[in-house]
Amino acid sequence: MRAPNANHAWAGAFFEELARSGVRHACVCPGSRSSLLAIAAADTDGLRVWTHVDERSAAFFALGLAKAARAPVALVCTSGTAAANFAPAVVEAFFARVPLVVLSADRPPELRGVGAPQTIDQTRLFGAHVRWFAEAALPEPGEPALRQARSLACRAVAEAHGATPGPVHLNLPFREPLDPRPSAAGAEDAATPAALGRPPRPYTEVLRPPAEPSAAMLAFVAERVRAHARGVIVAGPADLDDDATAALAALADAAGWPLLAEPAAQLRAGAHAPHRAQIAHADWLLRDDAFAAAHAPDVVLRVGAMPTSKAFRLWQERAPAAHALVVDPGAGWEDPSALASALLRADPARLAERVLRQLA
Repeated sequence: MRAPNANHAWAGAFFEELARSGVRHACVCPGSRSSLLAIAAADTDGLRVWTHVDERSAAFFALGLAKAARAPVALVCTSGTAAANFAPAVVEAFFARVPLVVLSADRPPELRGVGAPQTIDQTRLFGAHVRWFAEAALPEPGEPALRQARSLACRAVAEAHGATPGPVHLNLPFREPLDPRPSAAGAEDAATPAALGRPPRPYTEVLRPPAEPSAAMLAFVAERVRAHARGVIVAGPADLDDDATAALAALADAAGWPLLAEPAAQLRAGAHAPHRAQIAHADWLLRDDAFAAAHAPDVVLRVGAMPTSKAFRLWQERAPAAHALVVDPGAGWEDPSALASALLRADPARLAERVLRQLA
């Protein structure tokens, strides 16, 4: 790596690792303190930079990109109130489990709380609505700082794209110079992992096994499918891929259960849809008290968050004795009505596919 000074060497190493860890898009808002981050993003191979004048718009654009790509998107802003405008999209990303890497440039510690312009307390700005927060150390010349930059970027992506995906926030303070003026102390010519990383792999690679259902879990679910004809599969808001949606539709067909699909569950389109077991507008039926009472379920197998339909929630609450099985590969507790009889920590596609085999 050849950088004009320590700040730009740090930022270049950081963005290299973001890209090597799977980040393909960066949404950048203008600002002085974040200018070196914008330059580093633009200079990083394999990273597309989207420029946005308005921070709120940038954050929701990044949210949509991350949803569509099913991969973390970097979101960059300058110091001061700029990052506060990210808050609505960050909160939505937290609850929707959408991975974002929020990068707020900041002034150095000695300029905080002393009346410096464009300065607020940015530490833990989003409170409990991020999966992880960290404040980076100020960049310094030398390999230790570059190793920390690379490691920090790898961890940020891993935390954002973990078992329970969501936004992470890194606060990045910088002293002057922010522009690329040359400094001998900032030049890094050594062919070391600190200077070059470990291309094409990330500097620190995080390998996670899929959330495989255990034999006991499969037997547990299959037994309830066999024993109860009055069951229903519910797909709430979730980022389900084609394998999961096809497997859930096939399981509904094999069990003879209806499939209630929330619009945000990705089940109303694709090769499996329209499926004969799928009821896209169950809310209309469940608003009829007589129909809802006559069709009370014995088993509810839910994937994703609780559906937004109030009629569905009340229908399930009127049948508290039903087996309520919630499939969630992450570490969440998606049970607002406190009715779950079991939380199944498994990938929805793998669970549905393997239960199908047991039923065959």
